[in-house]
Amino acid sequence: MRKRNLCVFAVFTLASMMSSVRAARAAEDECAGTRLTANLVAENDSGVTGKALLCITDAGVEARIHASALTTGNAYTMWFIYFDNPSKCVTPGSCSDLDAFTPTDDPEGVFGRFDSIVAHARSATFSGHGGLHLSSGSVVSLEIVAHGVPSEDGKHRARQLLTPQIPVLGAPGLGTSVDGTVGNPVAAAQFILP
Repeated sequence: MRKRNLCVFAVFTLASMMSSVRAARAAEDECAGTRLTANLVAENDSGVTGKALLCITDAGVEARIHASALTTGNAYTMWFIYFDNPSKCVTPGSCSDLDAFTPTDDPEGVFGRFDSIVAHARSATFSGHGGLHLSSGSVVSLEIVAHGVPSEDGKHRARQLLTPQIPVLGAPGLGTSVDGTVGNPVAAAQFILP
């Protein structure tokens, strides 16, 4: 009787797990608007790869990244970079991170943190959403920045998970001289809006 109960419990547990996986996959595939996908490309020899999704609706934008080859235990942030008119970038039609802070009075690029995690495995999903309205022909770049092992100090850990830790982007809000340039871009995906 005990053996039978264990088998029933095992089958029930397996069925519940499979149902959860199916529900998670269905949620990943949902997009009630324009769905764009792109490969996540490794930067700075990180080896980080994966897939990115941009879902554009009348209500706004949702972005997701499924990343692999992360370092377990390290902190990561996901950044949403928007270039409304790529012809106005420093190198017209070829926007880069430089366009998010040059010229300093009105840069073409606008960026903000969309998610952050401490990797509990070698792969993870980042996601974020906002009420953004994207122009036709604009460019969106999703970027993952690595921050190393999370600090035990609350203020320092907050900087790891809430800023890019790249002071040249705008100290002290985007990085501090005390920390130095700790944030390391490890992967990005880019989308050109139809």
